[in-house]
Amino acid sequence: MISIVDENDLHLKDEFTALYFYSLWMPENKHMNNMISKIELINKIKFIAINVDNHKNICVRFNIKNIPSILMFNFNKEIDRIIGVPLTSGFKKRISDIVTKHKLENGD
Repeated sequence: MISIVDENDLHLKDEFTALYFYSLWMPENKHMNNMISKIELINKIKFIAINVDNHKNICVRFNIKNIPSILMFNFNKEIDRIIGVPLTSGFKKRISDIVTKHKLENGD
């Protein structure tokens, strides 16, 4: 997972990129980081971590109202949002389903 320093670090042009909005004070932060690390390896998705306390302008840009929030992008287009802390197995399946659906739609 990549942690951004500023908005110029947001590169959403890859096949699958996810923005993970979090805060260090969030009790679920460690759990989410562990889930994301596993999912990155399995699904080859680039996750970009955005601390909402340090990047309020990015939160406004993407209309973030709740944390944690994960926004999924496919070639610079938002394709899904996951709000809140999902169960590990449900999170893995949802990410896998999103990737599979968009690969099928693109003929991969």
